[in-house]
Amino acid sequence: MIVRSVLAAVGLIAVVLVSAAGADAQGVYRWVDKQGNVHYSQTPPQEAQPEPKAAAPVPAPLVGLTPIPLGAPPTEPVAHARFLLDNRRWDRTATAEAARLLDAALKAEPKNAMALTQTARLTYFGGYQGGDRYDPKALYHAAALVDRALAADPMLPEAHVTRGFVGFYQKAYARARQAALEADKHRPGDAEAGILLAGIANVERKYGEALARVQGALRTATTRSQQRRALQELTMVYKGKGEIPAADQTYAMIVRLEPESPWWRVNYANFLNSRQEYERAIPLAQEALAIMDFGVGHEVLAKAAMGRANQLVRDSQDWAGAGDYYALAVQHDPDSADARYGLGMTYWARAGQTRGKVLLDQAGVELQAALKIDPKHAQARRLYDDLVRRGWKP
Repeated sequence: MIVRSVLAAVGLIAVVLVSAAGADAQGVYRWVDKQGNVHYSQTPPQEAQPEPKAAAPVPAPLVGLTPIPLGAPPTEPVAHARFLLDNRRWDRTATAEAARLLDAALKAEPKNAMALTQTARLTYFGGYQGGDRYDPKALYHAAALVDRALAADPMLPEAHVTRGFVGFYQKAYARARQAALEADKHRPGDAEAGILLAGIANVERKYGEALARVQGALRTATTRSQQRRALQELTMVYKGKGEIPAADQTYAMIVRLEPESPWWRVNYANFLNSRQEYERAIPLAQEALAIMDFGVGHEVLAKAAMGRANQLVRDSQDWAGAGDYYALAVQHDPDSADARYGLGMTYWARAGQTRGKVLLDQAGVELQAALKIDPKHAQARRLYDDLVRRGWKP
């Protein structure tokens, strides 16, 4: 989860501290002067604090964007199922209810084109594997359902655009584009078609076209789901163009649009992890897990905690603070040898400062755990062997 070379460097710091028999560890300060030079010292910098940065301008597509109210779920069964798939696809209870409603509708009317279309969506949603990956079999069955829907109603825009999304996830982009344009022909300005076309443009790195498609979709959106998915494509535009503050603000807007969704909190946290903004990522991932217990949430939170722990060791040798974050990483990824090693390292460093036997015992336990998970973990092995040489007994 964390690059080994980083932990190797951190591990050397721990060894140096413990080897300094009884020496009091002091904080190390780091700052950058006006000429851009980096300085380290054991005394805080005397320079004045820098002026706070001006807030980044709000991206134009977000100015004046008002969330469309969800409203009460429709009472008509197929429309209700669509509402659930649009707004609660992450909720297993909701998707099970959608499946029940659609199954009943198709038993009563096997050629119900809208019910077939929504069943196709439910099918490929169920095949989601992470990132942009879907089970090929799920996509194949979804395509067959859409074909039946189009045979029953060749002019149904929802069926065309769903066929386009299936093609998109199959990476058949020309077919996906044709389906989106067909949907737009039957309902000019269709927001769903615009979102799909934006996604295709993003894949092709045509960010100007993608931005125009997103703006069009936001103007014609009739549901909050359409707003959210248009903004999802907008994050891809900004990341592709390197406009990171704008991407950040767009993620924040999506979380405001989807307050009950754990996925968008964890997606935002993952984005922040990629920027090494771990302190901001951690509470978002924790909020996501409070809504739903899911593997990706634990993975993203563990990564954020590891990143923050490494920052504290690297920048200020704050062993106690780093230990708390390594412990958080272990809590959410107990099979991570790196997290166990990091926690053991902080216990050992603190033992060097305080000569505490309890801390040495805790260091030994965590290093043993790291080596049990990964017997070839070189940093854990070196630290553990040194601990034993110094008289510690398992």
